[in-house]
Amino acid sequence: IDQLEWIAHHTGLRYSAWCPTWDAGWVPYPGSNPVSQIGQVFSGQAVLSRYPLSHARRHALPQPSSRSTLTNLFYLHRALLEVDVSLPSMLGGSIRVFNAHLEAFDAANREAHAEITSAQLRRSGDRVVLLGDMNSVPPEAEVRHAFEDEPQTDMRGDRTIEILRSTPGMLEVAGQTSSTTDESLWHSFPAHAPNRRLDYLFHSETLRAVTSRVAQPSPPVSDHLPVIADLETWNLSAD
Repeated sequence: IDQLEWIAHHTGLRYSAWCPTWDAGWVPYPGSNPVSQIGQVFSGQAVLSRYPLSHARRHALPQPSSRSTLTNLFYLHRALLEVDVSLPSMLGGSIRVFNAHLEAFDAANREAHAEITSAQLRRSGDRVVLLGDMNSVPPEAEVRHAFEDEPQTDMRGDRTIEILRSTPGMLEVAGQTSSTTDESLWHSFPAHAPNRRLDYLFHSETLRAVTSRVAQPSPPVSDHLPVIADLETWNLSAD
């Protein structure tokens, strides 16, 4: 099944942009028995829209330097997907969207991905949205290691979200539309029993979050819960 085509058809989102992040004839993992190995992989990340998309660009993100060249050959080749969304004139024209899926298993490489992402945002104009799976908890998270589902995961000292938050002119939707400080409301992983926050939505200051939340479909449609926000244009000079 072409998953992108299937989702586009069933959601009525006619426009899409896609980039590959894992294209391997065979992934020999786990174990030595081919029957149990991952095998052939051809996957990536996408943006779907009810409005026309243009100028899709793939920004390659580095492989973990801690892994061997051979391992990286079969490992995910992560990337940023950048695309322009042509909005109706009454909505202020076009907006630039970055879809990210940052490093999951190597903290130093994940921080490098965040630095590259932040640099791209700084040179991408004043109507920008960044969204995706950043694979890191925020610095204020009470639990940063020894998760019940992944006891080996340790994010203590990880600066990924701090780097993204420090990008000039960018805001995060979480907390803007609600006075609650309950961190658990933003937990998005694992979907069946969320215990931490890995998924984020940032936007430039010329946009404003009207509503934002983490949805909890039952049953979950992914291993992550979706972050949903309504954004509106905001003329800073009017305030």
